[in-house]
Order: sequence, then structure tokens, then C-alpha cells
Amino acid sequence: MNIPMGFLSAPWAISLWIFAVVTLVWALKTAPWHKVKGDAVAQRVFGVAVILVYAIWSVKASIGPGLGFHFLGVTVVTLMFGWQFALVAFALVISAVTIMGGAGWDAWGANFMTLAAVPVAVTWIGLLLAYRHLPRHFFVYTFLNAFLVGALSMIVAVMVLSAVLVWGEVISWARLSYQFLPMLPMMAAPEAFLNGFIMTVLIVNRVEWVSTFTDEQYIHGK
Repeated sequence: MNIPMGFLSAPWAISLWIFAVVTLVWALKTAPWHKVKGDAVAQRVFGVAVILVYAIWSVKASIGPGLGFHFLGVTVVTLMFGWQFALVAFALVISAVTIMGGAGWDAWGANFMTLAAVPVAVTWIGLLLAYRHLPRHFFVYTFLNAFLVGALSMIVAVMVLSAVLVWGEVISWARLSYQFLPMLPMMAAPEAFLNGFIMTVLIVNRVEWVSTFTDEQYIHGK
């Protein structure tokens, strides 16, 4: 799903670069740095997460020039670290993918906005809505916030990416709807399972690594 070099026109590439830089600066300025300052364990966990996500993004299936898919893992990272650190993590991942030739620097902004900012926003909004309007329960968190929202974040990200490609005249809607979009259910289901499974394992074994989950709110007394 990463956009290669030379696929976007200059106006599209520049506009999305600007949006990406503004979004990333906002995340950097509002991130709760005090939570990780001096915490070597948290810093190591974050670093390992970035490396693992990069490894996941490096394994992809291609169905044509510029058309391919891979796991995102955005929901896991967002639930673990919060939306600000998730954006920082995926800025690093996308930069690493680009350096290794898996995407184009001119499309860095487009890749960041569509494959990072959009699914991070979907995950965070889903978490806030569930937190406010649904019972705070272990199964609500794992099934809804991790499993279902994981799938939804993939679907929304792919649809936004598709819109960018079509509006930017990179690919025709006819080809996209025929070759790529029919693969969406097969992309969303494994994405849902991956996020749901990983978050369940983390909550059971390493709940201290998940900043958006506490035993006091979701388990004790339930």
C-alpha cells in the first residue's frame, strides 16, 4: 500500500507533505514526554515496537505496480502508546521503509497521512467513544477497540488511500475497484485478528506496556 516514487503529481505530494509535517509537529508538541523521560523500559518497548512494525510493513503482497498490501499494526501501537507516540512511531517506520526503497520520498507525506494519521485517528476516536458510552470491560476493550476497530482502521485507511490515488490521477477507479478493493475484506480480517490477538496477549501478560488500559478501570469489580 505504500506509494512509490513518482506516482503523485507535485501539487498532491507537496500538499500532503505539509499536512503530514503539521500533524507530526502537533503530535511532538502535545506528546506526554514526562511519561517516558528517564524510563528505560518504556523507551526500549517503544524502540522494539518500531522495529517490529517495520518488519511487518516490509512483508507485503503485490498485485501490480503500486498496488500491494501489508499489515498495518496501527491499532496496537496506538493503544499501547497513545496517538501522539503512535504518530511518531509510524513516522519512523515510514521513513525506514522509504530509505530501504519501499516507498518514495515525494510520497512520504501521502503515506504518513493515509497509512498512519488516518488509522491512528480512527483507533483513537473509537477508543474515546467506547470509553464514554460503553461499559469499561476487558472484552469491550479487546473485541471492540482492538479487534473491530483494527479492521475498521484498515478499511478507512485503504479507502482514503484509494481516494488519493484516484483523485491524483495515479490510477483509474475502474482498475482500482477491479484489482485492489475486492482484496479489502481479506486485508481487514487478518488485521483485526492480529490487533485483537496482540492486545489480548499484552493485557494478560504485560499490561504495564498498554497506556490506555488499567486493571482498575477494566477488570477490578467487573
